Amino acid sequence: SQKGSAHSGSPVAANGYLYLPSEDGEVLVVKAGKQFELVAANPVGEWMMASPAISDGVLYVRSANHIIAVGEKQP
Repeated sequence: SQKGSAHSGSPVAANGYLYLPSEDGEVLVVKAGKQFELVAANPVGEWMMASPAISDGVLYVRSANHIIAVGEKQP
C-alpha cells in the first residue's frame, strides 16, 4: 500500500519540517525544501482526519480515539 495515500488534515510546519497526518494512521515528516525528502513515517495506529497543532514546541495530533502530544520532556 502507498504511504499517506489520503490526507484530510492540513499539514503544519515547524523547525524546517512539514508534518502531514494521513487518514491511514501515519504522521509523515518531510524536510522543507525544493527536493522531496521523507524523513519519517510515524505510525499512530488509528485513522486521522484532523490537522495537527503545534504549541510551545509540542506537536499535538488527534486520531480517532486519542490526542497524542510529541515533544521533549520538560523538567
